Amino acid sequence: MESSLPSQPTPTSSHGDRAPRESLFGFREIIRHSWSFDPARPGAKWKYFVATGLFNCVFAVALTLGFVAFDSSAQIWTTFWQTLLISNCIGFTIHVLMELAFGALFPRLGINLVRWQQNLTAIVLALIGVFVGYSIAFAILGRNFAALVTKYPRFAFGMLLIGILGCVVWLLITDSQSRRIRAEAEQARHAEEQERLVAQAKDSELRALQAQIEPHFLFNTLSNVLALIDYEPQTAKRMLDSFITHLRHSLDSSRQTRATLGSELDLLKTYLQLIEIRMGSRLRFEIECEDALRSTPFAPLLLQPLVENAVKYGLEPKIEGGTVSIRVARDHGAIRIDVIDDGVGLHAKSTARSGSGVGISNVRERLASLYGGRAALSVTSRTVPEVGTRSSITLHESKTS
Repeated sequence: MESSLPSQPTPTSSHGDRAPRESLFGFREIIRHSWSFDPARPGAKWKYFVATGLFNCVFAVALTLGFVAFDSSAQIWTTFWQTLLISNCIGFTIHVLMELAFGALFPRLGINLVRWQQNLTAIVLALIGVFVGYSIAFAILGRNFAALVTKYPRFAFGMLLIGILGCVVWLLITDSQSRRIRAEAEQARHAEEQERLVAQAKDSELRALQAQIEPHFLFNTLSNVLALIDYEPQTAKRMLDSFITHLRHSLDSSRQTRATLGSELDLLKTYLQLIEIRMGSRLRFEIECEDALRSTPFAPLLLQPLVENAVKYGLEPKIEGGTVSIRVARDHGAIRIDVIDDGVGLHAKSTARSGSGVGISNVRERLASLYGGRAALSVTSRTVPEVGTRSSITLHESKTS
């Protein structure tokens, strides 16, 4: 038989409305909350009626085994079916009374009961449910329950005592279950708060890492503009226009936590166009990307340190300069992004090129923070057909959103 107290908090889950440990149709959570008639308890009402039926069956089996143990002459199946009928009549009567009172009547009338009032009301409803349920069951069996109670008052008194004892046991179980649910709800709220704080800290960390990307670039560009104003004003103007365009794109990206590959490639294009003005014919670049991949979600400013390294440490030290190639393609179920230069290549003295510099370290940290083990960065030397460096980011395509 199912009977229960209201006003027990419903634990939340950071994974959505359904906890991950729920069994088929969520009946594990239904059974856990079947002690409560709180209108806010999770799940459909019909599931709680099913849970009540399960409790009734278990109760009937236990009583039948008890009767057979004390009376070996009792017919087990006859005893079981009669006990099952009585158990269901009592259990569902109590369920309906509790549902009507705590789930419909009290909320509609705005009645808020304190703890002891809830307990007392539940006990009264449970006792009423016992006598009404017995009356219904006896009527189905063709017997007169009222006549039985009148003829055998001790039987009625015994039922009352058993009912009160059952209610006390039920209240103890309810209180224990209520404490457990409240503790789990508090744990869930604490876990959600921790997740929120971790997300905020991670966002702050990423923004701090973004702010570290080549701070000298700003000053170097402005210095070049100042140097060109007197001698090549048109070139200075073109550089300043390109710089403003790049800065606008860069600021927009820095304010976002998610961008797309297409927007990041557009940002790199404005950056390389700006550097091209300064380096002239010493810099050539190409960007290749399938149209279908341009809409792929991608972290902002994640590629720029790789391109900056290719220019600063690969091409600038080379007298004749060289080419930077940015290629995005699918590769065995993943998205591969290559930043390739044909510059001077990796040198032991250059930590920035070897993969331990600030720019490369920032990229590794951001990849680990955003994608965990689903993304990887590699920096390798090129020997065929030309020397240079290849920086590659591999993202598993199904996990990049």
